[in-house]
Amino acid sequence: MKHKKIFYCIISIFALTIGLFISNRVFNNEINVGRTYKGLPVISSYSINMYDMSTPEKVVGVVDYVFVAKIDSIKETDYRDPIEVEVTADGSKTETITNPYTIYNVTVIDNIKGELPVSEQITITQNGGITEDKKMYILPDGAELLQVGEYYIILAYAVSEQGELEINSSETYVLLSDNSTGASMSSSIFENSISTNAIVKKYQKAYKNQEVPEQKKDNFTSKYDISLKNKE
Repeated sequence: MKHKKIFYCIISIFALTIGLFISNRVFNNEINVGRTYKGLPVISSYSINMYDMSTPEKVVGVVDYVFVAKIDSIKETDYRDPIEVEVTADGSKTETITNPYTIYNVTVIDNIKGELPVSEQITITQNGGITEDKKMYILPDGAELLQVGEYYIILAYAVSEQGELEINSSETYVLLSDNSTGASMSSSIFENSISTNAIVKKYQKAYKNQEVPEQKKDNFTSKYDISLKNKE
């Protein structure tokens, strides 16, 4: 259960970061941000990662699934972990603050670690997203929202009793394509070239040489795992 406890720790610190930020914003009536997304400020949240994520081998060893996926759409934003935050200096008024989680529909193109159904659509959850009041985005430091239509290597944890797949930092996704130039190859051509993609090969090699932390004793299983379907 240590694996899940780490996530609860990250969630708690994530919530605390938001709470402190909101309190400061209300008391000082200002927002100091370094970047924006879709015209809205992006606030960076900070968490303590209990594992070393400095190399692909170490990241692959920590997570439960590594796979190539196309981001089909944003399904919804879920708001979790509510906390009460004082919004007046005397504490006479409070506000409920939640953590945004962005849920995507994605198609699995190829598995690197773990066995997910290829060419089928599943959902993954990203820690962060637009706030409930739609006034700003909150994301882990250095992370960005995944872009619809793009291909990524996803390095995901199975984190809940329901087997939800989650990414929680900039180390848990790697962009493979970039359609922003308007000159990208077609999806079929790109998918046919996945096996020769240098980044994919890098992570396939990282899986063969993965470094599993000593304190991580067990892998958790996604609800999409093929092994579960075979038991039905």
